[in-house]
Amino acid sequence: MSSTSHLERAVWATRLSEAADRLARAEVISAREDDGATWEDVGATFGVSRQTAHERFRTGPDGLHSRLFKAKAAQSVKSNSTAASGGRSTAARGREAQSKPS
Repeated sequence: MSSTSHLERAVWATRLSEAADRLARAEVISAREDDGATWEDVGATFGVSRQTAHERFRTGPDGLHSRLFKAKAAQSVKSNSTAASGGRSTAARGREAQSKPS
């Protein structure tokens, strides 16, 4: 008898399936943004209608609507660059540079 139970393998299969789904969503978003793919293109590639493709892939890899996913990612980049600059925004650093005597 195997040391791994059927239920343990089912858990791993579910985790693998969820990871594959996140990857597929990310790739569809990239195809639409970077390659100019339409929902019609996505549907044709998956063998479904454009409406079905949109319903399946309109959310980003984290399950948020793709626009929310992009906004969240942009906010993360912005907060990372603010943290790297000592907590000051680009505008604040620019004002500081302008107010310094030459």
